[in-house]
Amino acid sequence: MYSYQHPGDFLRRVGLYLEQNEVENNLILGLLEDYLEREKAGKRQVTPFLATVEEKNQPLVVIVERRTGYLVVTGDSDCPNEAIQLAMTRLDMSSYTLKKLSGKPEIVDRMAIDWEKRNKILKKSKTNQIIYKLEQVVADANQSGYLRQAKESDSKLVSEWVKDFFQETGQDVPIEQVMEGVRRGISENNFFLWEEDGKIVSMAKKVRETKNGGVISLVYTPRTLRENGFATSCVTAVSKELLAQGFTFCCLYADEENTAANTMYENIGYKSVQKSITYTFA
Repeated sequence: MYSYQHPGDFLRRVGLYLEQNEVENNLILGLLEDYLEREKAGKRQVTPFLATVEEKNQPLVVIVERRTGYLVVTGDSDCPNEAIQLAMTRLDMSSYTLKKLSGKPEIVDRMAIDWEKRNKILKKSKTNQIIYKLEQVVADANQSGYLRQAKESDSKLVSEWVKDFFQETGQDVPIEQVMEGVRRGISENNFFLWEEDGKIVSMAKKVRETKNGGVISLVYTPRTLRENGFATSCVTAVSKELLAQGFTFCCLYADEENTAANTMYENIGYKSVQKSITYTFA
């Protein structure tokens, strides 16, 4: 197992491998690019955990820390159990406190089982998601409304909706992180709002980009405004906007159990590419 201290070195090592499945690996690619940008900007940060398990100089497992205690994993679905065990042994030896593990089910499932056995820590929760990809929009946004980028004057509303989104999806995100994400997202023109009859009714955000794709998240419509097609119009328009900007595809994540959201995305033109699983440990 190889560990890396600098995101740039790590990206040079695994970049081409990750880009072979760009949609599937969009989160890891986005995290590494963000780490590089922060490093270049001189923003101090704790060095994230970055590691690979390799065979004949080819990655079998790739591990990137998203937040303290939260690891995102990808790799070959049929990688040998020895590779999984080596990764978990190294984590154990480094006294790493694993709180959350996310990524390709074929790898994450085995890692989670191994971690439970080693540390006698049970999985607290499990979330199944579908990663979707869109190359061409097949639906039209509601012509009675329109899409616009969020402005600084929208910060309060956007912040409230982002907090509501995280609460509804069971994500415990510190308020300081929410505020910073909103401030940064609006300043970089990544938040989009859908308006109907002069009222803001839905939201979406471009959360990151890869070499060829734009990733959409934070799709939110207040409960009192749902079932009016506002989210469909918003995501449709944002997807068209990103493709118009030159991205060859858009992608997003959806909870596997959220039938309404999955149907909506498929009607817009999104197609399932890969499943992603997340375990939270007690």
